[in-house]
Amino acid sequence: MKRSNQTLYKYLFWCWLILILGVSSIPSLPVLEKEVIGLVRTDYFIHFVEYFILAMLFVLWKKNTSFKPISLVLIWLIGTAIAFADEIHQLWIPDRTFNPADLLFNSFGILSGLILTNILLINFSYQND
Repeated sequence: MKRSNQTLYKYLFWCWLILILGVSSIPSLPVLEKEVIGLVRTDYFIHFVEYFILAMLFVLWKKNTSFKPISLVLIWLIGTAIAFADEIHQLWIPDRTFNPADLLFNSFGILSGLILTNILLINFSYQND
């Protein structure tokens, strides 16, 4: 991957993280409790997607890094710690709460984003060899 692409992904990663933290700091956001395809609430799906994208951007930023399974576990734990801190900070935001289900979907989004993006990058690198 070109260095300029990695720089772009780095900035996108940091902007996305700031956006996540900024939106979670807004008091009195409407709760989207409708179900998506009858499986999961819309707000949980949004939590999954926002952290999935964050993990995807991180992997694309660090593409030339060799991610061993232990590295992925460590990145997942750090990402989950960020999501946990985000949920904790909402205790001080009016009309916001700590929601363990949000944390679970954030963490699952990080894990899924890490795994899927790595698989896709490995497949594309083998096809281009």
